[in-house]
Amino acid sequence: MSNDVPSQSEAADTPTLVEKVALYSFHPFTDTELATIAKACEKDGYDNGGNEDFIAAAPKPHFTDSDGKVESVIAYHRDLVKSPTDGPDGPVSYDPNYFIVVKSPQWKKEGVLVVTLNEFELKEVPDDGEAVKRGWDAWMFTAKSSGLTILNLQIANMGWTEYTTWDDDQPEGQEVDGRDGKTWYEMHPEEPDEGERQQD
Repeated sequence: MSNDVPSQSEAADTPTLVEKVALYSFHPFTDTELATIAKACEKDGYDNGGNEDFIAAAPKPHFTDSDGKVESVIAYHRDLVKSPTDGPDGPVSYDPNYFIVVKSPQWKKEGVLVVTLNEFELKEVPDDGEAVKRGWDAWMFTAKSSGLTILNLQIANMGWTEYTTWDDDQPEGQEVDGRDGKTWYEMHPEEPDEGERQQD
């Protein structure tokens, strides 16, 4: 027998690797608030199969001020998934292809941003290859649907553009995906605040 094969006792002592979907934010939420948001994002996943505790705040969850850009999160996430990190219940591995970003305290109404780095899904995006060039795509979904969306994407149960064009998963007032070479941000420019309006 090869010496490389662990004994039963050694195998029993090996910590189980837990895979999570990373949660990030552009707002300095507390740990408790992030845990609440993670649970909200798991709602449809729990209601449709009892899936829970599969979304967790990343070791560095906050990207605020000048760091509050999707590209900054992606750069960190790509580095994060290179090796497991220590978690309260053992080593944690984060899904390399998908993560969630909470943009603001109004997440219950405006939804959360789901980001995909899956190259096969990027080829599906109807934007003349812009998503492939960027190396990522993102779309706002209702918080409760975001976790189940990722679970289904992980097993290729549905495609990325099927979800971005599905009415039921869009936050209130958001139209389904109808872009042409634009990102979600370009389709939904932020309204200037009251101070900016007065300056204009």
